[in-house]
Amino acid sequence: MRQRIAVQYHLEGLTRQELDTYITYQLKAAGVPQPLLDETATQALYQASKGIVRKVNKLARAGLQLAAERKSAQVNEAILLDAAAEALL
Repeated sequence: MRQRIAVQYHLEGLTRQELDTYITYQLKAAGVPQPLLDETATQALYQASKGIVRKVNKLARAGLQLAAERKSAQVNEAILLDAAAEALL
C-alpha cells in the first residue's frame, strides 16, 4: 500500500482560537448570525475533538440536534457532553 501512496501528510487539529474562528465561519455560512454554542460548550467541544475538524463537525452537529430536541436556543456544556456520549466520542 505504501508503494502506491505518493504523498503522505499528517494534519494537526485546530488550535482553540482556530476552532472559534471555524465555528463562527461555519455558522455565518449557514446564515446564523448569533453564536449557538456557549463558551463552556465550545471548550468541551475542543477537548472532546482535540480540534480534529471531522470530529468537531460530527460533535457540533450532534449537539445542535440534541439542543433542538430539548428546545434549547443554545448548546451548553451539558448538552454537548450528552451529545458526545451519544456520538460515541
